Amino acid sequence: MGNAAGGMEGAAGRENRDSRAPGPAAAAAASPPRPPPPARQPMPAAAELEERFSRVLNSMNLPPDKMQLLSQYDNEKKWELVCDQERFQVKNPPSAYIQKLKSYLDTGGVSRKFKRRVQESTQVLRELEISLRTNYIGWVQEFLNEENKGLDVLLEYLAFAQCSVAYDMESTENGSPGSDKGKPLERSLEDLSKSNSSSPTQGVSKVRHLTVSCCLSNQHIHTLLHHVHPSVPCSAPGSDGDSCPRSPGSSYSPRLNPSHSRKALRNSRIVSQKDDVHVCIMCLRAIMNYQSGFSLVMNHPACVNEITLSLNNKNARTKALVLELLAAVCLVRGGHDIILAAFDNFKEVCGEKNRFEKLMEYFRNEDSNIDFMVACMQFINIVVHSVENMNFRVFLQYEFTHLGLDQYLENLRLTESDKLQVQIQAYLDNVFDVGAMLEDSETKTAVLEHMEELQEHVSQLTEKLQDAENDSMAKIAELEKQLSQARRELEALREQLSPPRPPSPPAPQPQECYRLALERRLAELEEKGLVQILRGPDGDVAIEIVPVVIETAAAPVVTTEATAASTGTAGAGVPFLLGTAGAEEGWQRVLWAQPGKPRQGAQGRAQGRGVARWQSGPGSGTV
Repeated sequence: MGNAAGGMEGAAGRENRDSRAPGPAAAAAASPPRPPPPARQPMPAAAELEERFSRVLNSMNLPPDKMQLLSQYDNEKKWELVCDQERFQVKNPPSAYIQKLKSYLDTGGVSRKFKRRVQESTQVLRELEISLRTNYIGWVQEFLNEENKGLDVLLEYLAFAQCSVAYDMESTENGSPGSDKGKPLERSLEDLSKSNSSSPTQGVSKVRHLTVSCCLSNQHIHTLLHHVHPSVPCSAPGSDGDSCPRSPGSSYSPRLNPSHSRKALRNSRIVSQKDDVHVCIMCLRAIMNYQSGFSLVMNHPACVNEITLSLNNKNARTKALVLELLAAVCLVRGGHDIILAAFDNFKEVCGEKNRFEKLMEYFRNEDSNIDFMVACMQFINIVVHSVENMNFRVFLQYEFTHLGLDQYLENLRLTESDKLQVQIQAYLDNVFDVGAMLEDSETKTAVLEHMEELQEHVSQLTEKLQDAENDSMAKIAELEKQLSQARRELEALREQLSPPRPPSPPAPQPQECYRLALERRLAELEEKGLVQILRGPDGDVAIEIVPVVIETAAAPVVTTEATAASTGTAGAGVPFLLGTAGAEEGWQRVLWAQPGKPRQGAQGRAQGRGVARWQSGPGSGTV
């Protein structure tokens, strides 16, 4: 998996090859040759290869898309991956790293052998970080299990490395390296006891401050552990320092006793010359990349405190990395309270007057390191603006305002860094201007009062309008009633003044209507000259149809008597010929009558219906 080559076997060679190793003897030491890589085993059968490759994939804790990509490898690459994984497991077990870290915590003395071991501590930590970052999840779980307790060992070494770092920063602030304040190693425990006895109040304060920073005695170690790990109780004053009990969940144990305290401080100063604190934070970041590791860090009573105390470091890269981890913790449910508690602990340990004081101090002083400034501004954004309670959010915001954040951001408004400008703008966009909010609240209150007055006025106007509408409706109803009464009186007057009308005739019966319509139709036909109405003396009416005149050549006339005689239909109820007229003029008028009806008139008058038929030549017609 591309992990540290050579494992733990090449530690002696690495300590001789370290260019930063002090002393000419170490620089001149001959380095042994690097052992050759072991020969790769022959590839097994396809079924066995797939089974072993599947086990490797399942142990690597990869996302599904990455697993699918690796599954598409050919057998050669799969076998190479399996061999690398198995070879790494054999050469670099978690217990090897843990034993190395524990050996660096030995406080038996500042011997040349210890110096050689410390020189390789940074390299071992780097190998551990690579293993935690690139190895399969089973390896990480083995490192963190109850048997190895790798997280506790790592935090213990981090606290050990931070002791001298904190003191170096104190000595730089209090005096020059050549002054008495700059050489605390020359002070003995007896000197501290004398200063403590001569001035009880001042001495206790000074001793407390030095014990927190430098870990000068076993009792002081417990004081530091009580700040870093609240579950570790401190011994009562005057009691034996070695008798301070340890809580069940704590992995820290007092490794220093009063006789070895100065030697332990020297050892920690040797460790601090390396990048051990930074690499330890990188190891913690690799652990937090796993869900189980992140949960373990969140539930650990001292891990976040130790990470926060690592801010007290000269390396800007280390501080930026610490702020990134703290920001990640702050975004998790319950993480915001853990971060605030860690900075409360930082305030007590480092002697701050206000919380986040040193953080703002680093932010103002590290203006040359843009990455740290971006990480710091991002952390401030998350701490302040990830709170749902508005009052608490304003409180946190005022903490940074009191430390001069607003004024410093005003100076940074023209920064050339886009990343820093984005973080600054994000903070300014989400900031709560309490004065403006108070003014808006007062304005809103005045507007609401004016709105209530307007609503009351509108309500009054609405009532008046409703009353006016009711009055209008009543008046309209009264006027309509009067108008109706006036109309009735007018009709009565019209009836009195108008002449009497004749009685209207009764409505005609249906038969009478039919007779009148028939008479009107006959009158119309008579006016048109189509029929002629003849009235008898006894009131009989004969209708004569005016013949149609058609000019044609003369032709023999065939009478219907012969036809009737030949057919024998004259007496069968068929109309018979009454007579003809005008045959010499080329037309004839024929009158027909029903049998049994008397004939009237010399020219074909008859009762009943009359039909005029003309015949001329081969054609015939009826009118």
